[in-house]
Amino acid sequence: MIACLRTNLSARMSVCAFLIICCPMCSLSGTHANPTLQSSSGTSQEINLLFDDEFQQVQTKLKWHGERLTEDTVYAAAVSGLTWYSGWEQHRLFSLSQDIKDNKTDPNKRDLILREAEDDYQLRHSAWQTAKRSGRKKEAIALGISLVLASGADKTRHDISPYQFVRASGVDIERVCLGILQAPESLKGFANYWYAAADILSHHANPRLLPYLLHLANSDDTFLRSRAVAGLGIVGFQNRSADPPDCGHHAFFPPLHEYGLSVGERKLLMKELIEGVQSDKYLIRAAAALALSLVAEDQSQPLLLKLSKDRAYILSPEIKGNKTRQISFPVRLAAAIGLKRYGVSVNGGSGEFSGKALDAAKRGGQEVTNDHRNLRKDPESIVTLESSEELE
Repeated sequence: MIACLRTNLSARMSVCAFLIICCPMCSLSGTHANPTLQSSSGTSQEINLLFDDEFQQVQTKLKWHGERLTEDTVYAAAVSGLTWYSGWEQHRLFSLSQDIKDNKTDPNKRDLILREAEDDYQLRHSAWQTAKRSGRKKEAIALGISLVLASGADKTRHDISPYQFVRASGVDIERVCLGILQAPESLKGFANYWYAAADILSHHANPRLLPYLLHLANSDDTFLRSRAVAGLGIVGFQNRSADPPDCGHHAFFPPLHEYGLSVGERKLLMKELIEGVQSDKYLIRAAAALALSLVAEDQSQPLLLKLSKDRAYILSPEIKGNKTRQISFPVRLAAAIGLKRYGVSVNGGSGEFSGKALDAAKRGGQEVTNDHRNLRKDPESIVTLESSEELE
């Protein structure tokens, strides 16, 4: 998977340097919804037959009287079970502790909540297996989608079998995610999954999603924009004959592909990456560093060298009786990993320090530990990604 620094800063730094995103967050504002995929883009005949009635009755069953729902949102509502599966009664595909909104700043409470989320994931995973064995295809698909969208229980995210099942069943999972992102915020349930959906689209970015990623890259929401920027990097990936064997791109799932974009498409893509470098949000700058490494354009190396001096740092919480703190420079780390493609080695600056050494590590930097600007606060926004490869 694309990698991420977990909220536990004692975790080692992972290969593609996606960052901490689960903290108290402010409300979303901005664009997230216009482009749409057409019905023919991935809906199999079997899915059409299985969910035909649901497709026709989405607005009626939701008792929706607001703006017209896009075709993608109708599709997502039907195949995810939003209109018919009892698991949506609490406005979520699956349960999480209601206390999470109030306790995310308490590390002890958060650890407990994540354990509960993981237990819940396992219960739904068992229900999904039962639905498959008993031939209840619709329920199996809805439960499978819930597992794909699961967030928080990061230890389970190595299991890609729900994703594989949903795809093999004929469900267009990218269209499901796009439909979730296009849903009005007042529509029951879906707004809680904007971040999880953006996460998946970023993982599986391809030219088909390019118009939407370009649109999403202009979102006012920091996380949505960062995922769009990273996704643009994946779409624009180019091989380099000079790539060293340890540059880390083999760790991606799905594997990276060189799609052969047009000159015009690459110009549009690079415009968004350059704007990402100039962002005042460290999540977006780190995503831009990842993307610049992947697209391997002429401007990539000088921009990565600039980002390798980024001032933003994150500190681990103070622990009574322990003066050692871990400091992480997330943008520098992402740039350092990207520069490996060019045979350039730079120090990411991260490590464990105390006393004068810690003061020296922080000197000239900008602490962003509590920078939660333009991020949502709903519990399903706890998204972590995993990688099979790490940096020391």
